[in-house]
Amino acid sequence: MGYLREMKALGARRNRCLASWQIHLERSQGSILKAARQCEQKHRALIVGSGLLFDIPVRELSRLFDEVVLLDIVHLWRVHRSASQLPNVRLIQRDVTDIVERSFMAGRKRIPVSVPRRQLNYLLDDGFDLVVSANILSQLPVLPNEYLSRRIPSLEKEQTSAFSRTLVESHLDWISSFPGVTCLIADLERLYCKEKEIVRREGSLWGVTLPGAGEQWIWDLAPRPEIDFQLDIRHRVIGYTNFPKQAWLQRDRLQADSALEVQAQVEQ
Repeated sequence: MGYLREMKALGARRNRCLASWQIHLERSQGSILKAARQCEQKHRALIVGSGLLFDIPVRELSRLFDEVVLLDIVHLWRVHRSASQLPNVRLIQRDVTDIVERSFMAGRKRIPVSVPRRQLNYLLDDGFDLVVSANILSQLPVLPNEYLSRRIPSLEKEQTSAFSRTLVESHLDWISSFPGVTCLIADLERLYCKEKEIVRREGSLWGVTLPGAGEQWIWDLAPRPEIDFQLDIRHRVIGYTNFPKQAWLQRDRLQADSALEVQAQVEQ
């Protein structure tokens, strides 16, 4: 489905745009370490979306925790090499959405795929004191969507949007169900900029609204002409060093309470 290709492309882009990425990488690593220091115990840390480790302070984490688990759908050789130098770092290669194989089979059969709204329970009982979702939230639906759209041209935008939104919400449900500290780093918005002017902006999370307030910064993802000859492409990123899990998990009840309150005010 293209995960290996995309991981290699990410590494190549990072090399070309290293100076522009530096602030984002430093802010991401700083958020993770700040979250780590909030943990009452430091036995196990789980990094979801460890990628090529550019934004992961893996050596510092290996000193802070008894064990660090790096989880991603594919690990390149350089990650295996880095992990082999740290005896308490372990790799897990897995699809954290539980949808990639189903999407692949649906695409082969040229039938739409639905995302069941069920609670993912993978690793929930494994005693992690820190869980980090590192710059992957908006990316989870991208390759499945691209694959399904190629295989099933009749798919409508509403279907792919609903599919994407459910994947994003399911991931947030999952990381919010771990008992320890949860750190979330995610891009909220893609900005198309000409010099300092924003000429277009697109939401990154398919309408999903995150609760509470985290630290925000700009990631200069692709200065021109990396993707566009005239426009710089930037991401507005948010970093939670302690994601408000209960606020997220109780969002439906809170939204219902808010709707009832508005209705009562109208009736008065």
